[in-house]
Amino acid sequence: MLQKSLAVTLVIGVAVCMFILTQSGEVQGRRPSWSHHFISKKDIPKGPASIGAGEDLQARDRYEWLRLRDPATGSLPAAIRERELVFSRKHPTSMDRLRKGGTYSRAEYTWTFRGPVNIGGRTRALGVDINNPLTLLAGGVSGGMWGSLNGGTSWQKRPVADGSQSATCLVQDRRPGRTSRWYYGTGELRGNSASGGGGSLYRGDGIYTSTDNGTSWTKLATTSTDSVEFDQAFDYVWNIALSPTDTSRDVVVAATIGTIQRSTDGGLSWTIAMGTLTNDAGPRYTDVTVSPSGVFYATCSSRDMRLQLTAQDNGIWRSPDGITWTNITPIGWPSDYSRIVSAVSPSNANIVYFLAETPGFGTNGHSLWKYTYVSGNGAGPGGLWENRSANLPDEDGKTGNAKFDSQISYNLVAAVHPLDPNVLFIGGVNLYRSNNAFATAGSYVRIGGYFNKDTYARYPNNHPDHHALVPDPVNPLVMYNGNDGGVFKTVNCLADSVLWTPLNNGYYTTQFYSVATDPGTLGDVTVMGGMQDNGTWISSSQNEFAPWEEVSGGDGGFCAIGSGGNVGYISFYGGTTYRFTNTTGGRIDPSGGNNYLFISPYTLDAVDDNIMYFAAGQSVWRNSNLSGIPMGSTNPTSVNWSIIANAGPGVSVTALATSTHPANVLYFGTTLGGIFRVAGANAGTPISANVSSGKGMPTSAYVSSIAVDPYDANKVLVAFSNYSIQSVFQTSDGGGSWQNVSGNLEEFPNGSGNGPSVRWVAMLPDTEKYYYFAATSTGLYATRDFAGTSTVWTRESSLGTAVVDMLSIRSVDGFVTVGTHGSGVFSAFINVVAPPEPPAPPSEVPATIAVSPNYPNPFNPGTSILIKVSRPMPVRALIVDLAGREIATIYDGTMTVDAPAVTWDGRDSRGVHVASGVYIVVAQSANRQSARKIMVLR
Repeated sequence: MLQKSLAVTLVIGVAVCMFILTQSGEVQGRRPSWSHHFISKKDIPKGPASIGAGEDLQARDRYEWLRLRDPATGSLPAAIRERELVFSRKHPTSMDRLRKGGTYSRAEYTWTFRGPVNIGGRTRALGVDINNPLTLLAGGVSGGMWGSLNGGTSWQKRPVADGSQSATCLVQDRRPGRTSRWYYGTGELRGNSASGGGGSLYRGDGIYTSTDNGTSWTKLATTSTDSVEFDQAFDYVWNIALSPTDTSRDVVVAATIGTIQRSTDGGLSWTIAMGTLTNDAGPRYTDVTVSPSGVFYATCSSRDMRLQLTAQDNGIWRSPDGITWTNITPIGWPSDYSRIVSAVSPSNANIVYFLAETPGFGTNGHSLWKYTYVSGNGAGPGGLWENRSANLPDEDGKTGNAKFDSQISYNLVAAVHPLDPNVLFIGGVNLYRSNNAFATAGSYVRIGGYFNKDTYARYPNNHPDHHALVPDPVNPLVMYNGNDGGVFKTVNCLADSVLWTPLNNGYYTTQFYSVATDPGTLGDVTVMGGMQDNGTWISSSQNEFAPWEEVSGGDGGFCAIGSGGNVGYISFYGGTTYRFTNTTGGRIDPSGGNNYLFISPYTLDAVDDNIMYFAAGQSVWRNSNLSGIPMGSTNPTSVNWSIIANAGPGVSVTALATSTHPANVLYFGTTLGGIFRVAGANAGTPISANVSSGKGMPTSAYVSSIAVDPYDANKVLVAFSNYSIQSVFQTSDGGGSWQNVSGNLEEFPNGSGNGPSVRWVAMLPDTEKYYYFAATSTGLYATRDFAGTSTVWTRESSLGTAVVDMLSIRSVDGFVTVGTHGSGVFSAFINVVAPPEPPAPPSEVPATIAVSPNYPNPFNPGTSILIKVSRPMPVRALIVDLAGREIATIYDGTMTVDAPAVTWDGRDSRGVHVASGVYIVVAQSANRQSARKIMVLR
């Protein structure tokens, strides 16, 4: 739904208005900005809102690893998130620039926060104040820590000194007199792929604490290090448990990567209670919880951090004090298991449930066991075990969500009702409740995630992929849920059909992969964006409190808006792409495409947005006439698609950009650092030229973005997103030579050190000096002067240090939109004066279109209409009536300069003769159009 334009409404409205205003002759020119309206979501599927529903569960991990890894080592530098944030504080900011009187010669611009106000992002950390249930704390995995003082009606971001935005777990000290102290952990390790595990985007930097009930936070220095070697278990903190019974010490037990850590002084010092602190040994996943009586339970996976099976410290453990631990793993527990989460009954401290991902064992590779403490150290006869794995949800459904699934340990949570030890809640992709703790088969009800086993429609007012379940400390019927859609609340968790209320109003934690704006309509503020697990949404209001509207579900990938807003494009992970107008939509990705990246790029031609360039593995595909693809299909298509370039075996195309002056120059980049130039890309079989080989560019690096100067196709800006390399290069001769302009984005000139990952680059023309932007893992940076390795990039301080994956620029009016991965969307109008358009090359005839007088006129039954174009171009011609209704399409295709006249037999789209009267013929191509009145006499 492009909120301000309809292809047909646009054409009809313009045509009718032109006829009324002119009453004669032809009218030709750009579409006016007022013609932007909603575009329908009809025929656009919601798609699964989980990362792995029916797909490769590790695709996202590999994608993140591929574009972020140090090419020399194959993994992320240790503790890079903390170190790059520290490094970012050394950069000059836009506030510094203002304090110094401004180095930019034009008026400074102001960023407007755009929301989305009504969507939350992935939430693992969630807590309710034991003293006041209206006080909520929630943490986004990349969106930081937030607080609400009114039960989630509104939220405020909480300041974190030198802080990580990756919040993964949260706990309150519930001892009397100490409830104002909270702790949260950072760092999320996703998936089970060795590459993904070695390079998670959300590596943390320790544990943070608050002594003012979550209003402000400081980092525990003992949980952080700047070492470049792996010596920091607190890079990933799975959970934190506090002793509720020790009143003389502040006992904190933390489940970290590889170890269980223990502190008796509130985190000022730590000892390893279990596990091994190396990069090779020690359990990959750990968890810890504590009973009301002060007994700790810890779990450690059977695989180490290299995914090798290990017998070291794995299994399920019990400790009365966090010091002495006893392995209580039951007989019959599988030998291969990943993450295990535990849930202690608040009303019976002797009952604990353990929910685990156990590949090849249990229901759909998952297990559930009930443990009852009897005596002694809890091992052997000291504890009773019941294997209830066979009773986990396992339905005969039509979709991949019919069985219990944690998506390879990505989403896994369990909680026991505060008053009844037999009421157990478990979450994975979906959320379930069992009133007898899954003691018998079928003894459960689905209460969240997807609506049912046969559909990917979401459960009303809830979202799939569950990470947190927190009961209200006062009312045991009230429960809060943290998932990939944010924070949700139910006032009756025991109802036959649980009803949820979203609490995401102003909880700005959505993670944008992409943003798009109308490239041709001056003053238009519509923005569309694809998000992690929240689909693609759109907004046309600059008011941050205006709700956005959903276009599609799933993981939202690249998206695009056609010039003038007459058509939109959205995509899901893995390359599935749809085109839609006001009335219909349909799938358009090429039927021969394969080997897609998780977020697969495509771009519309900068001059003719009816042409698309599409990356599929090593190939670049071109669609020569998007409007010629029949609407309504949910399958890939071969219509108008052809392969025009190949990057080579084992290589994937990662970035695409096209030119305006001259037109038809395509640049594309690859996973191995290749940059190719394709002249005449819009037609025929063009030849690709590698313009990066042997020119000092990074090799084996991921080309994340390419920007082409709209006034000179030889001037190009390129970004490489990997760490520990030189990140930004510029050419002024079409790739004949390249200059490193990373400047102060790198700690050291060779790219090593703590410089950020550069995800996107863009340029905004101005008559004085261009604005150049670099979207990075520590915010958005700008410069107006390139000085090679001495280039000074200034950080846009009002956007903070959130990860920025993409930005969109409209050069005609200076409109810039920024999509962050965890902190929403920002936009600004930058006061620029566009340089004069360069003259068209002699070989390029300016594009014009004109509708000539028809003959005969008036007519019955038919007439001939001559449409003149100055050069071959895609043309669509419509007949509309004076009320603005579309009557018929009389031409839709590529028209040549000597094309014969188009005929109309006086029938509408149903084949029925129209009544006598005046009609309008409208012909359009790209952002040009022409109209003329005709008359039917019966």
